[in-house]
Amino acid sequence: MQRFTGLLGLITILAVAWLFSAHKRSIKLRIILWGMSLQIAFALLVLKTGFGKVFRFIGAGVNAMLNYAEAGSNFVFGPLGIKTGPFGVVFAFQVLPIVIFIASFFAILYYLGVMQAIVKGMAIVMQKVMGASGAESLNVAASIFMGQTEAPLTIKPFIAGMTQSELFTIMTSGMAHVSGAVMAAYVKIAGVSIEHLLTAVIMTAPATIMLAKIFYPEVDKPATAGRVEVRIEKTAVNVIDAAAQGAGDGLHLALNIGAMLIAFLALIAMLNGILGWVHTALHGMASWNHAANLRRGFCAAGLADGRLLEGRADRRQPTRHAPGAQRIRGVSAARTAQVAARSALVYHRHLRPVRLRQFQLHRHTDWRHRRARSQPQVGSGAAGIEGRSGGQHGQLHVRLHRGDIVVIAEAVQFLEARTALRPRVAVVLGSGLGAFADELADRTEIPYGEIPGWPCSTAIGHAGKLVLGKLGALNVAAMAGRVHLYEGYTPAQVTFGVRVLGSLGVRSIVFTNAAGGINLAFERGALVLISDHINLQGSNPLVGPNDDSLGPRFPDMSEAYSRTLRKLAYQVGSESGVPLTKEGVYAAVLGPSYETPAEIRYLRTIGADLVGMSTVPEVIVANHMGMRVLGISCVTNMAAGILPRKIDHAEVLETGEMVRGKLVKFLKFLLPQIGWLDGSPS
Repeated sequence: MQRFTGLLGLITILAVAWLFSAHKRSIKLRIILWGMSLQIAFALLVLKTGFGKVFRFIGAGVNAMLNYAEAGSNFVFGPLGIKTGPFGVVFAFQVLPIVIFIASFFAILYYLGVMQAIVKGMAIVMQKVMGASGAESLNVAASIFMGQTEAPLTIKPFIAGMTQSELFTIMTSGMAHVSGAVMAAYVKIAGVSIEHLLTAVIMTAPATIMLAKIFYPEVDKPATAGRVEVRIEKTAVNVIDAAAQGAGDGLHLALNIGAMLIAFLALIAMLNGILGWVHTALHGMASWNHAANLRRGFCAAGLADGRLLEGRADRRQPTRHAPGAQRIRGVSAARTAQVAARSALVYHRHLRPVRLRQFQLHRHTDWRHRRARSQPQVGSGAAGIEGRSGGQHGQLHVRLHRGDIVVIAEAVQFLEARTALRPRVAVVLGSGLGAFADELADRTEIPYGEIPGWPCSTAIGHAGKLVLGKLGALNVAAMAGRVHLYEGYTPAQVTFGVRVLGSLGVRSIVFTNAAGGINLAFERGALVLISDHINLQGSNPLVGPNDDSLGPRFPDMSEAYSRTLRKLAYQVGSESGVPLTKEGVYAAVLGPSYETPAEIRYLRTIGADLVGMSTVPEVIVANHMGMRVLGISCVTNMAAGILPRKIDHAEVLETGEMVRGKLVKFLKFLLPQIGWLDGSPS
């Protein structure tokens, strides 16, 4: 179906143009057919035949021209003028000088008469096949290479006598095309392929005439019908004078571009800020109302004495066993004396009607006596809980089933008491990649062990602390280290930090990890954006009763990794001078052992480019909570069997140290941009 999307869009555009046409009966079918045919034919020539080599040759020449432009900007601005300098890509000192250089170059070509010949040739083709007047055809052809203000100068003597339809075509061509200087800027700042950009711009010429003549068909007789005359006055006395005049014109254009970017980006940021504030205010009101309704609902219809909940004490059978009367048991009434003795944080409104199952510790010999970690104790004699003579066999610590939302709320309250920062952007730093956290200013560092319910990192290369600080004006939360399933933690514990950050107000989160490279095109130390994942860990953090206050029962995962953030990351990579390898699919395995060569061959067969032991549970939970996600894998080693050597964790940490500066620089450029996308710098 996707292949017909373009056709549907084309039909829609033509229909809208016809609907708003000033003279529907005067629309000429010839113009529509030729306009469409020229675009399709040109696209086929470039993409499907050897003719495309011409544009690749032109593209190589343009790239060389951009390198020549750096010579001038480097002389004037020093290291600021080159993208390989210590400051990376700086728009004002590297992109705007290109506009000046290209304008000067085109001025020389016009002085020598080269551009006149090219423009006239293209104008004759459009005039002959599409029936447009000579003047408007010439203007459209000139717009391919010149700006909106310069192109009409090629037909200055004819403008006074032009028809309404011709003037409309001139205005349309000015809006539809970009000048050669701006094209060069696109190549420099966005990394756009010059052959594709030039192809698109040339294809726009017949499309301009076609649409202009549908909106405002010709009903008069143009003065230049059937002839093309090129009249460009030469004001320069020689080539050097032409270059100087072109540089002056380019300077005005560059200043206009810079001024408009400053003004419009600032206005857009202001609008985003206002909308973000409105969104935050409305979201806060909705959350408050939801919490109030939830409390009232549970207080009015709480769990009374004798309510039936599904239990597992009577018969220890697999949970998939069909429900029966033997699975149902009552919850004994809480006695008055015990209500006073229990924690002040636990009230009946914290309880929720979920399926209570006894932990079947007998099914694994190592689990019955495992030592306590950050996980709550199990059993009626857990610390702080008074024993009950009437308790059920296998009774759980109330903290396990009173609702994750309560434990998360405690962690959020703890963090809000420790710092006034309220981050909307967060980053999770994987194995050996925690250096970025030290870049935050005014930071508050909190070890995971101090945060209620937050599990502690035990893996080497994970600092195990939450850092909240500022990156410029942006408030950022950085998890320096994570926990993994292979450490013995449950999926809920592995994703607890993400739950807390989402509840704290984070709306966009960047996950980094150390991964093994399966794709043979990847190299050690490469930064790869994750486009999708394959969950082979045998678990999902959303299994079990769903808390609707955290997210929906069945969250969509068709765009688990935000396409918007990936596009932004590529742009930032180009601007910051930190190259990003093409996107890849990340396969998550349980670990902790590295994969075998046979497993790597299997993973490659099912479409995996990277393999690791983390990230996927956290990404699932982030999507469940409605956060935007960006995933970045650092290829710390090639996967088993690709290189003739064994894999060890020391190589992972060594590569993390090797890419430290590159990743820190990239994140310092990226996170503020994500902050603006979220509607607020804070």
